[in-house]
Amino acid sequence: MKKLHITFAAALLCAAAAHAETTNRIGGRIFSAVEYESDGDGNATTTFSDLNSRLWIMGSEKVSDNGLTLIYGLNSFVAHDYNGWATDDSYIGLRGSLGTVRVGRMSTPVHYMTGHQDEFEGNNYTQTMGRMTRFGDRAISVVYDSVPKKGFSYRLMAAPGYNNPNYNDPGYPTKTAQERNGKWIYGAGFDYTHAKGFNAHYGMEYAVKASPDAEKDRQVHSLKIGYDKDKFSIGAGFQYAHNTRDRFYYADPETKTANTKDFQITTSYKLGNFTPQIGVAYGRSNSGKNYKQLALQTRYDFSKSTFINLGAGLVKESRDKKTWRAVGLSMTHNIQ
Repeated sequence: MKKLHITFAAALLCAAAAHAETTNRIGGRIFSAVEYESDGDGNATTTFSDLNSRLWIMGSEKVSDNGLTLIYGLNSFVAHDYNGWATDDSYIGLRGSLGTVRVGRMSTPVHYMTGHQDEFEGNNYTQTMGRMTRFGDRAISVVYDSVPKKGFSYRLMAAPGYNNPNYNDPGYPTKTAQERNGKWIYGAGFDYTHAKGFNAHYGMEYAVKASPDAEKDRQVHSLKIGYDKDKFSIGAGFQYAHNTRDRFYYADPETKTANTKDFQITTSYKLGNFTPQIGVAYGRSNSGKNYKQLALQTRYDFSKSTFINLGAGLVKESRDKKTWRAVGLSMTHNIQ
């Protein structure tokens, strides 16, 4: 195996030396907010959050005359409460006429759907569509991305279990090396965007023996269909999870094996520098649990790289008859 690594690396270095066309980019964003949330029982929290500020280094290098290109990316969330690199998608790979193959710590297809299912800015799950994005994470994996054709593209993923935490949890908490379970995760994703604004996105994930009792295979299917053109956008989302934990919120200790379904509709309209946005969501389990959600947000654009968000949300959960409430004010500056 070591010889194979050396041979492959040497081949890339020789090719790079002969066909060096390199592009390197550095960027990121700074994103901070103050948020207040109440759980309905008089318990409230006020937090200052970085809301996924990040730094990234990305680049590519042409390694042959037929278009074969070496690509790489090092991305990291930069938070006030932890440090470290490669907390965002980071990889090395090859891109050619047949598509792109990458190896690294990358988003599963269901986690990739986060950007489509939750377009609201915020860090709590009351003023955003965070309950729709409770599945999926990043895994050390091999990913193939197809060449986009006529607005359509797809990706395939395989994550060797030896490299992955014990994914019995919808939130996929960080595990130590001793807790890695040797079980594989497979995924697939499909994206379609039409020039007239119609779009569709789908992600699925199949995790071997990842139910709460570690006896059954877990699977998640996430779908978003929408229209986004000029100033107006609207989208409908659906999600189905099989053999997962019977809960819609990370803090819920319930560990039953159950099936859950989520539905949502979101829409926005740009009025000058303002973009009001509204979202409604409903989720239920085959055990009888459910939640209902309303989220409102308005974005104001100071420029193409700086904007401010004001958001609020309500969630009613049947699990404890509480009404969650949240408001948030945030500012974002994208580093160009």
